[in-house]
Amino acid sequence: MALPLKETFLGKDGMLRKDLVPDALHTNVEGYREWAKAMEPRLTELLGK
Repeated sequence: MALPLKETFLGKDGMLRKDLVPDALHTNVEGYREWAKAMEPRLTELLGK
């Protein structure tokens, strides 16, 4: 199962989304929220509920 991290952090133009990674290195709070949403299904699959 592939994680949708690419789709989460890259815009339609293929560039890093500045609203989630404003300095192109560190995610902001919203970036961590989006990362967690993307990771949750895989972690649940691996670890259970």
